[in-house]
Amino acid sequence: MILCFDSSAAHCAAVLVSEGAVLAQAREEMARGQAERLVPLLEEVLGNAKVGWGELTAIGVCVGPGNFTGIRIAVAAARGLSLSVGVPAIGIPLLDTFVAQSGPVLALADARQDRVYAQVFRNEIPQADIELTDMKKLALAAPQPDWTVIGHRAEEAAALLSAQAWEARERVDLLRLAHLVEMRIADGRLERAAPLYVRPADAAPSSEPVPEMLD
Repeated sequence: MILCFDSSAAHCAAVLVSEGAVLAQAREEMARGQAERLVPLLEEVLGNAKVGWGELTAIGVCVGPGNFTGIRIAVAAARGLSLSVGVPAIGIPLLDTFVAQSGPVLALADARQDRVYAQVFRNEIPQADIELTDMKKLALAAPQPDWTVIGHRAEEAAALLSAQAWEARERVDLLRLAHLVEMRIADGRLERAAPLYVRPADAAPSSEPVPEMLD
């Protein structure tokens, strides 16, 4: 019984899965307010399936990359629920949820400002760290006709690289995320979920001096 959720973009989304079958799911689009809405949404998903918190065996969460605030909200909720319920909270990167086919795959996610998060997979296994790049630099990469491109602007990137586009995708696939959580549990990979930011925050650090700590 795995509860998976995501708020790494302008939404809150959750799904409850048991042995590969969807018991309940929900999704709400929102530009803000995820912090207030996420846990009530999770309670509604469990309630619709008539499942209690104590029946969960694991929690899965998308750790990014994506919206900084949204990632922090989801990961903090996953960690808190993990402690209170007593089950592992397993983080899955966004691009991992895009890839469900063998062979070399270039997965892309929107990083805004005409930039993309890019990562190469082979047989569903990442071959390198996620890279933040732009479409111009992507066009200069060596053509890889055996690649399949999936994700944000997949057809455009495939044309630039003389590759094949498989599917345009913008959001986390929660069913795929749940499957990856199951695989990690089977492999004994129960590392605590942690945010995956890749790039620095857009907000500038405060210019105010750090206050002195009083004894």
